[in-house]
Amino acid sequence: MKTHLPLFLILTAAAFILGTGRAEAGRRAYGVSGDRGTAVASPRGVAWSGENSSGAVTRRGGAVATDNGVAVAGRRGVAVAGDNGVAVARRPLPHGYIHTVPAGYRRVVYGGYNCYFVGGVYYRAVMYEGTTVYVIVT
Repeated sequence: MKTHLPLFLILTAAAFILGTGRAEAGRRAYGVSGDRGTAVASPRGVAWSGENSSGAVTRRGGAVATDNGVAVAGRRGVAVAGDNGVAVARRPLPHGYIHTVPAGYRRVVYGGYNCYFVGGVYYRAVMYEGTTVYVIVT
């Protein structure tokens, strides 16, 4: 039984791409449909649905679904899911920042901040691009 999820994702993405805002009201969208699929292009991005794949791409990221799996890329990283499992790659952080504090930490106050201490190193929680990360306190 073939799933219609990729087509649903593409139609949803196309609706977002083609949705007109005040700045987009004067711009046009173009589409083409044939025996092997459909594609739509607008100032906000591109969406397609074909025999073996479906996808959408905008300035903020993209998604592709094929017979072999699904891939999504955005400003914060990439995720791929297929028959062999799921892989997620987060966007690299600047030097001195980490995503998670090493195991075995204890909470302490250092330099007037709530910090995590482990292995002789202090880590302080900070917001970076909308996500909590940890900076190494020196």
